[in-house]
Amino acid sequence: MQLIVTDCSSNSEAANLFFPAVLILTNYVMLNLFVGMIMNNFAYIQCKDGNGAVEDEHFEDAAYKYVENLDPKLKGQIPLEKVSV
Repeated sequence: MQLIVTDCSSNSEAANLFFPAVLILTNYVMLNLFVGMIMNNFAYIQCKDGNGAVEDEHFEDAAYKYVENLDPKLKGQIPLEKVSV
């Protein structure tokens, strides 16, 4: 059996540990950035100094309209025929 030398490493044990570690780390960082961006937008919407785009009354109105239009029996589910794509 002849050993073929390439520019890739023949030490696959290190690659088997390194590649999943890098994937997990980068996925964690990207998920953190995404969740942080969403949290920042919610903080902007509900800022306390009155400059927010949405007030608490808007959230209450949206909840009442949801119950009236989509879930009048308060099951916590939307019927499939009422979902528009």
